[in-house]
Amino acid sequence: RVVALYERCLVVCTYYPEFWVAYARYLEDHSSTTSSEDGSDATAAEAAAEAAAEAVYKRALAVLGDGTAHG
Repeated sequence: RVVALYERCLVVCTYYPEFWVAYARYLEDHSSTTSSEDGSDATAAEAAAEAAAEAVYKRALAVLGDGTAHG
């Protein structure tokens, strides 16, 4: 539900970097709260969370630009 809420928020707040960052941080931190005690499952969950967060950062850069192109 939280992911769906962030996605809806990004539609309205596309040009506010703080929402992108908060979403990516949530995705990064989410693995630590949902992973099991088994180390291999935790490692896989962390890798998946990091990949999801990286995808959000890439989407943000695509929308906001990387700050290097100044007309």
